[in-house]
Amino acid sequence: MEKTSLKRSIYNRSKVSPFRRLLPRRITYLILFSLFFSISSAEVWFVDPAGSPDPNGSPEKPFVTIQDALNTAQSGDTIILNPGIYSGPGNYNLNPEGLCLTIRSTDPENFDIISETIIDPDRAGPAFIFQNFEDPNFLLSGFTIRNSSGKMDEETPHGSAVFCSNASPTIRFCVFENCQAEGWGGAFYGEYSHSVIEHCLFIGNKAWSGGALGINLHSQIRISHCTIVGNQALFFGGGLVCDFDSVVYMDHSIVFFNQLSETEGQGRQISVRDSIYSTSYSCISAELDDFEIIGYGTVLYNQGVIHTNPNFVFYDPNLQAPSQQDLHLQSQYGRWDRQTGLWIQDAVTSPCIDAGDPNAPWTAEPWPNGKRINLGFYGGTPRASMNGNPADFDLNGIVDLADFSQLVELWLNDLASDYHDLNKDGRIDLLDLDLFSRQWLRQTKNRADFNQDQRVDLEDLISFSGAWLKEGPALVQDLSGDAIINGHDFALFSRQWLWKN
Repeated sequence: MEKTSLKRSIYNRSKVSPFRRLLPRRITYLILFSLFFSISSAEVWFVDPAGSPDPNGSPEKPFVTIQDALNTAQSGDTIILNPGIYSGPGNYNLNPEGLCLTIRSTDPENFDIISETIIDPDRAGPAFIFQNFEDPNFLLSGFTIRNSSGKMDEETPHGSAVFCSNASPTIRFCVFENCQAEGWGGAFYGEYSHSVIEHCLFIGNKAWSGGALGINLHSQIRISHCTIVGNQALFFGGGLVCDFDSVVYMDHSIVFFNQLSETEGQGRQISVRDSIYSTSYSCISAELDDFEIIGYGTVLYNQGVIHTNPNFVFYDPNLQAPSQQDLHLQSQYGRWDRQTGLWIQDAVTSPCIDAGDPNAPWTAEPWPNGKRINLGFYGGTPRASMNGNPADFDLNGIVDLADFSQLVELWLNDLASDYHDLNKDGRIDLLDLDLFSRQWLRQTKNRADFNQDQRVDLEDLISFSGAWLKEGPALVQDLSGDAIINGHDFALFSRQWLWKN
């Protein structure tokens, strides 16, 4: 038995796999080297509308048109658009023909760069056409597309800014304005598509159906941190239409003030036919006739959906120029003013502030905030509107000893913290203590204002009473923090009755 086992062991060790026989070690090394070289040889091509006398795509001699870069690029390459207006031949009807590329601005998450890097077909045709199985690794990021068009006598009457058929590019940090299609999806159209659309603004776009977006024919589209406002459709879905066994997953977005122009029927915001629209942590207008549901269409409101006016800084449906609108969220504690380049305060605070998923990362937003992400285009970015007292570190609504202990502990241990560093000089010291002391015992919000309507009234009393009478924890109504709703909490609630913010 021992000899037999030993022979089998030697025999098994002596075997060489067919793969090893076909690929000797040197060939294997050569293939690995070739793969590494192909991965590391991805190129970056630059485009500038001003161009250069002898363009070659380098930073010093950029191409004049985006099409010049597409003609040169290979899969894996990146095309960078310098700020400027890209218009005329070579800057529309852009078809990557199946290449996997990144097309972006010089700083794709910088809102100033996004507004200064503009693709403008000037109604001559669509901007991008994807129909060769481009996958989510293809990225469009960091620019504005405006004045694109799709006409019924053309090959792609749908989705005048981005047309996708059997293609699924990822689109991030883009603005779509004044785009118009004589079919579906004024700005974006997807059929048999699985695109992801994140941190995008859709405003002033028009189509026969789906003023901003048309989702069709077995597509599954994820829309996150988008603002879809002031778009218009002739017949269905002023903001968005979802049809023919498609699915839209939406989160952290705002859909408001979209319209139908040729009918008084339903679907001013969204039309869903034989498809599913599922949304969470979003602000969706849900007035009469805002939704149209046809066939086995399904609308799912999941956790965190609100239906309140988002309180934009300025939106007027009678203004045709999107650039005149300001869709930042109003805040009593500070929001970005694009005219002055400063943080200013408003009379009210938008309900879309601190309304996102409690588990979503919030640290990209400026402090103070509720340690919770905002909704919409600017949510989760350095331009997100602020909320709260900067010295109220534990967010209990008042600056007290608990906040002081946090500051002192970091100070004594020489630890860094972005939001405890009140003067933003990179360290925690006496200067921060001075700013902290000015906020001492200042109350920034009323913890008894459970519905956040800026006052404590009967609605809050009903909310409190309901939590008191039922068993189980109620974190919001537990004002004393002892994990139970009782007379102590009622006493604290009574002190806040009709307290003014």
